[in-house]
Amino acid sequence: MRVAIIGVCGANAKKHLDSYKKLEEKISVVVDTNPKGQSIADELNCAYLDDYSKLDSSMADIASVSLPPYLHARVVEHLVSKGIHVLCEKPLPLTVDEGKALESVIQVGGVSVMVGFCLRFSKKFLTIRELIEQGKIGTPVQIRARYSALSKIEGTWRADPGKGGGIMLVNSIHYFDLAPWLIGSKVICADAYGDSAFQGQPAEDNVHIILSHENGCKTIIDANYWTFNSSSVEFEVIGSTGRMYILQNTVILENSDGSKNIEIENDSMYLAEVSYFIESVKSGSAPRPGILEGINAARLVERAVLSMKQKERIWIED
Repeated sequence: MRVAIIGVCGANAKKHLDSYKKLEEKISVVVDTNPKGQSIADELNCAYLDDYSKLDSSMADIASVSLPPYLHARVVEHLVSKGIHVLCEKPLPLTVDEGKALESVIQVGGVSVMVGFCLRFSKKFLTIRELIEQGKIGTPVQIRARYSALSKIEGTWRADPGKGGGIMLVNSIHYFDLAPWLIGSKVICADAYGDSAFQGQPAEDNVHIILSHENGCKTIIDANYWTFNSSSVEFEVIGSTGRMYILQNTVILENSDGSKNIEIENDSMYLAEVSYFIESVKSGSAPRPGILEGINAARLVERAVLSMKQKERIWIED
């Protein structure tokens, strides 16, 4: 299939690009306003465009989109109108209203649109989901996720909530999507606390979020864009009879049978994600996560942001 990479100069785009190359798919065109895109096109021996609106189905069958979030919906809408299947980095959409409008466009366009919630394709999280389904830790009681890292957001779109900034929409949204998928239970309310204590920008840079699921499980998310050179990434699921957590490339299961280390090898989640997207397009099946999952995640972000601002629990309405 002929592949377009939109936003090719970005860090995430390289992960998509490398995946298509490993799968031996033809990169037919790259798109970026950054002139460095031309040199990447020269290396790939493909076409270069500085404007996504110039792209149509005569140049590509499928496209990966990796841009600042506020551009995602308009670019995806253009691609759909041209009959091009799309894998778009999260978040897509930024808001529920934007998502519902885009959903209508996708239905008319008749092409596949997939949202890049890449954690669903990590072997670590697939292993955790399988163990939960097997009852290895009993009934899920708590999911605990933490992501904290150096990220200087001043002067970038990440500092502007209107452009998709804020750590909830940029990062925590991964867990907003992942947790219901892991345990098979939707979120019914959100309690969120946060501010911009680290960097003083309009968008929040630290949050503590409690998501309550329909089955009684709680997902607790801590996230920080701090200004010192350190990072902390943790993930744990606690059940009624055991727990699991991730330590580097190992899933550790602890229950009444003892402790078991499950080594995860070759965890190439972007490669798995891109491969799944291509197979979905070829088979004509709707890829998941799609626009509906994107809308659901955006809804949770909207409600969590409202909870943070109003300092109260917010119930989730479909």
